[in-house]
Amino acid sequence: MPEIHFGAFAPQGWKTELAAIPDARDKWRVCRDTARLAEQLGYDSIWVYDHFHNVPRPAHESVFECWTTMAALAEATTRIRLGQMVSCTSYRSPALTAKPTAGSSGASAPAGTSTSTTRTGTRSPPRRNGSSSSGRRSRSSP
Repeated sequence: MPEIHFGAFAPQGWKTELAAIPDARDKWRVCRDTARLAEQLGYDSIWVYDHFHNVPRPAHESVFECWTTMAALAEATTRIRLGQMVSCTSYRSPALTAKPTAGSSGASAPAGTSTSTTRTGTRSPPRRNGSSSSGRRSRSSP
């Protein structure tokens, strides 16, 4: 029987879920603390969106950029796997998209906005660098 994995989305402002929080530092704390709580509760992954404005209409509210958010969440957590629900090819040039994906295992071409995939082209986020098959990073990892 296949294993069941559970993930959660980090609040990053895309759905205006951070709009009621006035200070940008506090918005980031909510995002970071949600990822830490998911990790503490045993979730397998935390996800972000690759979008630059709010939905359903652009609202001039904060939205944390996905690649930067994933880098910051990698520093703030220890074992939870990170992924983005989609990487929109029209947002960045191919060369710019290649830079953050260069260190990930199995990176493939980013998906369009209508496909729900991670940067590896699968529905499961890649293992973090230095992780074992259990998904836990060794302490000697960067």
